[in-house]
Amino acid sequence: MNKADKQETTRRLMQIAEWMLDGESVSRIIQYSSTNWNIGERQVYNYIEKARKRWDEICNKQFESNLSWHLLTRERLYQKCIKKEDYSNARQILDSIADLQGLKEIRIKSEHTEKQEYHLIIERADQEDNNNGNGRYKNQDKVKSLAR
Repeated sequence: MNKADKQETTRRLMQIAEWMLDGESVSRIIQYSSTNWNIGERQVYNYIEKARKRWDEICNKQFESNLSWHLLTRERLYQKCIKKEDYSNARQILDSIADLQGLKEIRIKSEHTEKQEYHLIIERADQEDNNNGNGRYKNQDKVKSLAR
């Protein structure tokens, strides 16, 4: 077995990552690597593991940036909808923002007592029942505040 230098290791790692992204099977990657690079199965698995770790690093770095971009873009779209009085799309954009932020239920603690909580609950009516034929729905959301 040949020991690869740093450049060769990087080249092999990038090639294996590319094959994986193209959907190549692990057995074919092992077969090709063993034949052409004269390396063992264990080394190929090490390359595969390194490729996956690198993808995780890249995705984690980009996640916060991508989330911020999506939120800011939706806020701009929301403002445009409000200016044009397009409230149906504005509401859908608000739903999309809430989904991105992971907001399903908002709980606010009372300043007077910790036992009392207020919940904002959004109930959606069945869309099939409220379809008025032009793709819009009447009374899609009912919002009510409940105290416990």
